[in-house]
Amino acid sequence: MLAAIQSQKFYNNYLNGNIAFGCGYKAARAIESKANMAVELEEEAQKSLHYCLNYFARDYKQNRFVNFEELKNAGIPNLKLIFDKGLRGETLSSPKNDRYLKLIKKCGVDTVIDLRGADYTPKYKEKCDKLDLRYVHFPLDKDKIFDRLILDNMPELFEVLEKGKYYISCAQGLHRTDIALAINYVFNPKQKVPPIMEGHKKGNLVDLADINRRLNSLYKAMTPEDKIKFGWDESYEAEFLRKKRVLRTYNETVQRH
Repeated sequence: MLAAIQSQKFYNNYLNGNIAFGCGYKAARAIESKANMAVELEEEAQKSLHYCLNYFARDYKQNRFVNFEELKNAGIPNLKLIFDKGLRGETLSSPKNDRYLKLIKKCGVDTVIDLRGADYTPKYKEKCDKLDLRYVHFPLDKDKIFDRLILDNMPELFEVLEKGKYYISCAQGLHRTDIALAINYVFNPKQKVPPIMEGHKKGNLVDLADINRRLNSLYKAMTPEDKIKFGWDESYEAEFLRKKRVLRTYNETVQRH
């Protein structure tokens, strides 16, 4: 059990830029072998852990798309890496964050995803346009924005997150950002790795109640046409339910330890 916990912490630290490159494939396989000793983990969480470690060993790029150390040292609030794909953090729309917007562009980001709804301002897009950053507005919250609007925008969200080199944020880069990443994981067949829910940690626990309410309401509002757009086949109904369980057990396991 301890070996699996240490492996998971190493993996998370690696992704969050706290461990330097250079460990490579061999070290990743050694970490995975330790994780295989974790017989006490819940089955779904253990499967997720193994998948992530295999992903780390097999597919994780040796050169990140951004200079994360420079960004981290700059002090962008709530900044985290999302695997090798993108970044999450506080919105960079306010004048005090203009220097950060320029910095993420310099360090490799080419797309900004804005999740704000009622607190949205068109000035953010204007700033992104001036820096030649693609701006994508995906209004999102836990229960007030209509499911239909979110469902209609989800194919573009999947495409942008899959392409990578993005900076995704709500106001703080926490709660609504978690919801967007959870939607991408659960509804997108191409997304295999569960995300860490940074904004839903409470002490040693994780509370995904508002995320699950939104996932469930979107699921109920889906049409057959939506499923085709998302790339679902007949077997994905069961996979959707499995991924919801994995999202919970994976985050609970990581947070407990």
